[in-house]
Amino acid sequence: MTILSLANFFNIGAIAMVMLMSFIVSRKYSLPFFSSWLKGYIATFLVVTTFLLFPVDRDPFFGLLGHLWILLVAGFFFQTGFLLQEKSPKKSVWVILTEVFSLCIALVLTGHAPREVLVLPFLCSCASSIFLGYLFLFRVKLFNRLTSALWLGIPLILVYTSSLFYPFLPNDALWIGYALATALHLLIGTGMILFLLEKNRERFIQLSEEKIETLKEADRIKEEFLAVIGHEMKTPLNAIQGFASILDDGVLGAINERQQQALSRILDGSKNLLELINNILDATRMKSENFAIDREEVYFPETVEEVLKLFEPQVKEKGIELKADLDVPTKVSIDERKILQVLNNLVSNAVKFTPKGGQITIKSFTEDGQLVTEVIDTGIEIAFEDLYELFLPFKQVDMSSTRKHGGAGLGLYIAKNIVEAHIGVKSEPGKGSNFWFRIPVGKSASL
Repeated sequence: MTILSLANFFNIGAIAMVMLMSFIVSRKYSLPFFSSWLKGYIATFLVVTTFLLFPVDRDPFFGLLGHLWILLVAGFFFQTGFLLQEKSPKKSVWVILTEVFSLCIALVLTGHAPREVLVLPFLCSCASSIFLGYLFLFRVKLFNRLTSALWLGIPLILVYTSSLFYPFLPNDALWIGYALATALHLLIGTGMILFLLEKNRERFIQLSEEKIETLKEADRIKEEFLAVIGHEMKTPLNAIQGFASILDDGVLGAINERQQQALSRILDGSKNLLELINNILDATRMKSENFAIDREEVYFPETVEEVLKLFEPQVKEKGIELKADLDVPTKVSIDERKILQVLNNLVSNAVKFTPKGGQITIKSFTEDGQLVTEVIDTGIEIAFEDLYELFLPFKQVDMSSTRKHGGAGLGLYIAKNIVEAHIGVKSEPGKGSNFWFRIPVGKSASL
């Protein structure tokens, strides 16, 4: 199996997974826009399978059939956009798309190759995805503007417009496009399903007081869905990481420098996506009170040293000094994995917001039988009124769509839940921020 066919297989698998999950969710929680969206994704699946089984120039009939599926994708996505705005779908859109298909038939019958004519339906599908992407960027939102842009707006625009560049890519680079499309389809599908569940939640909020139990049930289902989808997304993501690592190691043959750079980006991106999925799973487990603590005796300086090594490449690249200032017992009784997660989230947060030439210090000492750990940075200060919201899920100081720093806003929320009631933040103008937590260090400690 070639790299290209493997990447294409994952792309089709991602589309099929999105289609299947959308169908399952729509059976219980469906709105008009989502039914139209599901039809569009079914048409998308038909497009990729048709062109996989029947190359576009092999048979004019199957070439035109592929043209039809692409135009149906465009039609259903335009219809989804109108329904999202609670407007009636424009019949003129279907009239125009029908005329475009008639033109495609005429051009093929007069001797033009189906591949040449393919640009017409592709332009229509690109226009529909840009239309939907624009809506999620500026008109409708999932949780907040940033989440809507990252999960739906930008991926919707990229996944279909990027197909216009496929004819210009060398054959040995086509698999990169399919790998990118796989990740984008997973983001879009998950984002749209979450958007549907959030829309249903908003509808429940508008109900009378006696319907509150229904709202709680919807929230429970959403949390269950997040847990299930998180595990389901990890399976193809682990496969992508695994095969990318195999290619990167040269097991399937030598690769050139350009391919090496592309593989590095895939591995970095999949690592970041896996971290986001793990954070979502942890946040879901916390809300369901299914978050176990496993305490053990550990040498705390080694725990901190592990954090320093993990962030060494990032701080070097950014020109930041990361150091430790420890005055603690040789051993403490904690859940090392959970405390590592807390430290990683706090240091990651500090690295994001500390400029070049800045300094981050992990300071740890004992006080009144407790281990006190501080992550002190020289980054931007935090306004007093924003301090409380930092520990809420999906919340950040800057929630605008033009903000400089990425992230889903889950790191501090998870850290707070792990060391519940023993975490805080101090920030003064011009002095950066100091995130701290304290935990018992005796054998009766809970961490």
